[in-house]
Amino acid sequence: MYVSHHELTRTWILLEFLRHLPMTMLPESRMKAEADILSSSPEYKAFEIAVEKSLKNFETSVQWVDRIVALDKLNRLLTANSKFGVVPRDVQISKQLSYCFHPSLPVGVHIKALECYEIIFDLLGESDLANSLHLYASGLFPLFLNASIQVKRELLKIFEKHFIPLGVKLLPAMCGFLNSVLPVVEEGSEFFDQCLHMLNAVCDKVGPGEFFTRLWYCVITTPSTRLSALLFVSRRYSPERSIEDQMCIIGNDLNRMVLRIDC
Repeated sequence: MYVSHHELTRTWILLEFLRHLPMTMLPESRMKAEADILSSSPEYKAFEIAVEKSLKNFETSVQWVDRIVALDKLNRLLTANSKFGVVPRDVQISKQLSYCFHPSLPVGVHIKALECYEIIFDLLGESDLANSLHLYASGLFPLFLNASIQVKRELLKIFEKHFIPLGVKLLPAMCGFLNSVLPVVEEGSEFFDQCLHMLNAVCDKVGPGEFFTRLWYCVITTPSTRLSALLFVSRRYSPERSIEDQMCIIGNDLNRMVLRIDC
C-alpha cells in the first residue's frame, strides 16, 4: 500500500509526541490537588481576577504604545505574585504574547514581550516550564529568524537560560527549536559561535542519537535549515576520531538519515 510522504511525516510527529507525552505531563492526581489548593486561596483568586482584567488591556489596545503599557502591567502583576508559581489564564497570555511579535510592531514591543516570557519562565521553574512548553515555544520559535539584532540577543539569552537546562524534556519541541536556530547559523554572522555552542550544548543534554534524528528530520522537512544543519554536522564531525566513535551523527535511524541527505 502506498503511503504519501505527507502522511509519513504526520505519523512520525504524532509518534514523537506520544512517545514523550508521559515526560511532559504531571500526574492527573497531582494536578488536581494543586488546583484545589490554589482555588481555595482568596489571595490567588484575586491574582486570577487581576490577570483577567490585565488581559482585557490587550484586547482594547489600538496603538503599539498601548501594547507596551499592557505588557508592563502584566509583568508587574506576575512578578508581584510569583510566590504562587503558577500563571493563571496561561493559554490566553501565551496568545497575547505571540501577537506582540507581529512584524509590524516596533522592537520595543518585542523586547517588552520577551521580558514577560522571562518573568513567566522564572516563575514556573524547570519542571512546570516543561509542562507548558507547547504554549510558549509556539510564540518564540518563529520569531528568531526575522528578528532584529537586539531581539535575537535577548531571545538567545532565554534559550540558553531556560531551554537548554530542560535536557530531554525539550525533546517534544526539539524540531521547532532546531528550525528556529539553525537558519541563523551562518559563518560570519554575529551569532554564529553562540548558536553553535548552544546547539552543541543541547545535543549533549538530550543525547546525540535523539538530537541528530530530529536534525535530519528538519533537513528534509524545512529547506531553510539544510545548509546550516550540514554546516553544524561538519563542525561536529572530527576526522581525528574513528567513524565508529561518531556513528551518533547518523541518528537513531540510518534510513531516515540517507533519505534526508538524498533530498
